[in-house]
Amino acid sequence: MSIIGIGVYEIRIQNRGQWRVFYTAKFENTVYVLAAFEKKSQKTAQQEIINARRRLKTIK
Repeated sequence: MSIIGIGVYEIRIQNRGQWRVFYTAKFENTVYVLAAFEKKSQKTAQQEIINARRRLKTIK
C-alpha cells in the first residue's frame, strides 16, 4: 500500500465483517504487522493510516 509506505501490503479478511491487516516483510526475514482493524466504512479511516505510518517509521 503505497499510501502508507513502500513495501507495505494489505490482507483483506471477510468473516463476520470486513477486516484489514497492514504489514511489511522486508526487514531481516521478519513480518511486522503495522495495523489490524475492522473496516466499518468504504474508506479506510485516516487514523488507521496515520498509525500504520508511525509504526513503519519506528521499525525503520
